[in-house]
Amino acid sequence: MENVYPFVTNDGSVGLYNTEYDDIYHSVKGAYSEAWDKFISSAELDYYLSTCNCVRVLDLCYGIGYNSKSLLQKYFDSQKKILKNKKNFFKKNKNQNNSIDTIHSDNILNKNFSKLSVEAVENDKNLVIYSPIFKNFKNYNIASQELSNKEIKKYLAKKIKNNYKFENFINLFILLKIINSDEFKDEFKNLKNNFQDKDFTGYFDTNLCRYMRFLLADRYAPASVGPLAAFVHNIYYHYISTCYKKGLKAFNDADVDIKFNICDAREFVKNANRTYNLIFLDAFTTNKCPCLWTYDFFKELFRLLDDNGRLITYSNAAHVRNAMMMAGFYVGKIYNKNENKFTGTIAVKNKSFIKYPLSEADLSLVRSKAGIVYRDENLDAENDAILLERENNVKNSSLLTSSQALKHGTEVTADV
Repeated sequence: MENVYPFVTNDGSVGLYNTEYDDIYHSVKGAYSEAWDKFISSAELDYYLSTCNCVRVLDLCYGIGYNSKSLLQKYFDSQKKILKNKKNFFKKNKNQNNSIDTIHSDNILNKNFSKLSVEAVENDKNLVIYSPIFKNFKNYNIASQELSNKEIKKYLAKKIKNNYKFENFINLFILLKIINSDEFKDEFKNLKNNFQDKDFTGYFDTNLCRYMRFLLADRYAPASVGPLAAFVHNIYYHYISTCYKKGLKAFNDADVDIKFNICDAREFVKNANRTYNLIFLDAFTTNKCPCLWTYDFFKELFRLLDDNGRLITYSNAAHVRNAMMMAGFYVGKIYNKNENKFTGTIAVKNKSFIKYPLSEADLSLVRSKAGIVYRDENLDAENDAILLERENNVKNSSLLTSSQALKHGTEVTADV
């Protein structure tokens, strides 16, 4: 992939650095941990599983999928917990009512559980294709990496720390969804050449790469080779670990789905005609990709969010929060208990969902020059034009500067 280079983050997951934007897709502190701490922990998925027949999620700027993968993991964990409670109930009441059927462990998820539907939006097809085959590193000397970007390297620790569990079958589930989608047909035909890219091969899961080759051989090989490839594929699948197979069966039984949309996120939201319970916004930082942080973009997200939905992002920027508020949202903060600080923003239509309201210092920044929003009325402007317009608006504004505004508060917030 041009302009994109992988590196191992502090929790053993793989992050990506984009030279074109001079920015990273994931926190160097841990790509997987960031997804949990900033998105999943504040998503309150259990609430939606208990109140919705189908939980609808919009993952904007999917990248290599850590937010969606973490969501799937959370979903799987929640359903296993429900199953455990049911099994305990039946075990407790078995002697009292012999007509009660036993729940078997293979039926991890069934039609009585809430369905999960994820719409993933990403403009780079290659990122999506590679997303399920990046591996998690358990023993790796992170500080020894040769990285051209010194800003990244200085944050890397010498020891891997991962507080979260990750089931490998989730990668396999996503891999099958991608391969079965016609969206990637042309890219898959040429994929064998990309497997020779030495900048990436060391970061791939060898078994999943082999399995992908089997699947692609079965799908795209000439008819005379097809039966043999299918036979090899079936043998390989037969010996995939029990964990993989049970996990896949669980997701299939529950009608869990993930659909990939390869397009500009602005085009997607303009044309979308359904509402979502959860929206994850994980674009590049506001000064790198302002087109996805404008007031006009948030107006569309307000239209797409369910009345009891949550819009979640990692940004703490005053102009982002102001754009959300101008679009009609109630806005609050995301608290990261592992770091003991606020590390993101949540926007809702139901004010009761705000656990951590903006402080007076936060509101002071929103009302200052720092809170002047990006504009993109037709959702088609170039990033440079959006940046220049805001720069001129800030220059000509009579509002207080951020430093002046903070004199009236006790808490400093910053763009992340």
